[in-house]
Amino acid sequence: MNVRKLVAVLAILALTLPLVVSCGPKATPVSTEAPAAAPTEAPPEATESPPEPTPVPLTYDVDIYGEIENLDPSGQTVVYWYQHTRSREELMLSMIDEFNRTNEWGITVQGESQGGYDDLYTKIVAGIPARDAQLPEMAVAYQNQAATYAVQGVLVALDPYVESEKWGYTEEELNDFFPIALVADILPQFEARYGWPPYKSMEVMYYNEDWLAELGYDGPPETWEEFKEMACAAVEQPFSGATVEGPGLGYVYSIDASRFATFVFSRGGNIINEDGTGYVFNDAAGLEALTFLQDMVADGCAVEQTEKYGDQSDFGAGRSLFTISSISGLPYYESVVDEGAGFKWSVNPPPHSTAAPRLNIYGAS
Repeated sequence: MNVRKLVAVLAILALTLPLVVSCGPKATPVSTEAPAAAPTEAPPEATESPPEPTPVPLTYDVDIYGEIENLDPSGQTVVYWYQHTRSREELMLSMIDEFNRTNEWGITVQGESQGGYDDLYTKIVAGIPARDAQLPEMAVAYQNQAATYAVQGVLVALDPYVESEKWGYTEEELNDFFPIALVADILPQFEARYGWPPYKSMEVMYYNEDWLAELGYDGPPETWEEFKEMACAAVEQPFSGATVEGPGLGYVYSIDASRFATFVFSRGGNIINEDGTGYVFNDAAGLEALTFLQDMVADGCAVEQTEKYGDQSDFGAGRSLFTISSISGLPYYESVVDEGAGFKWSVNPPPHSTAAPRLNIYGAS
C-alpha cells in the first residue's frame, strides 16, 4: 500500500471540503471510469517561466474538486477528527508527526480526539446545519454515518482522487487491498466512494484455555450447543486462578450491534437482504440468536457486563470463560490478562451452525 499517495489523496480534501461545507452543494454521483491518459509530449524547452499545466480530461465536477491533476496542496493544514485512545492514539499521532516532518508539500495534519464514535458523529451532525467552520476536513466514520453526511451535502466522493493519475492508486496498488474492504465504502445510493479503509475488524471468541482444561475440555466450542454446555460448566466450577471473589461466569456479553450480527451470521442469516432494500434479521436465524441468549441468561450461564468494557475485565480476572468481541481488542485483552489472572488464553471463530465459520468483518473508514 502506497501510504504517501493515500495521505496525499486525503490531504487534497483540505482544498475542496471547506468549499463543500461552506456552500453545501448536493451530493452528486461521480463517474467511476478512470480518467483517460494524457497524451505524451516531448519535454518542454527550458524557459524562464514554468510551462502551462497539461490539460487533463475531466470526469468530475470541477466546481467542487478543482482540476485535480493540477492542484498544489503545498502549505495546507488538514484537521482530522478521530476516536482512537491509548496505544492506538499514540501510534497514530506518531505517524502524523512523521508525515508532517517529511512530506514534500509542507502539509500539516492536525489530529484531534473527539471522544468515541458516537461523540464524534454527534459533533459533526450538530455542526452541519450551520455549516460550522469548526467542522474538520477529514473524520473517522462508519459507512452509515458517512451516508448521513453525504445526504446533507458536506462530503465529496473520493473516486476522482483514487483514480487520479497524479495522486491516486495504480491497479497493482489497489490489488493490495482485500476487495471486501474497498467495496464497503461505496455507498449504493450515490454509486460513489465516500470513505477509505485504514483497517478492518473481525468478531472472534476469546476463551480461557487453562479453565477449559480444568473443566475437562481439550479445545474451544465449535457449535453454539457446545458453547452453552461449557459456559454452564464454568458456572458450576469457577477458575482456580481467578483473582476476584464470586461465582464463575460462563459468558459475559456486551450489548452491541456487531455482537447481534455475529450471532445471526453464524447461523446462516443476514441483517439486510441482498439488494439492500429491507431488513431480514427477524427471520429464523435472528429469532434463534435471541432465544439462545435469552435461554443462557435464564439458566445463569450468561450475564450482561455491568460496566463499560466489563467483558474484558471479567475475562482478565479469570471470572468469565468466554467473551465475544472485535480483534481490535486484542492488545487490551492481553493487558488485562497479564495484569490479572495471567492464564493461557486464545481466540477462535465464534461458534456456528453453518458448515464453516461465517465471520463478521467491519470497520470505520
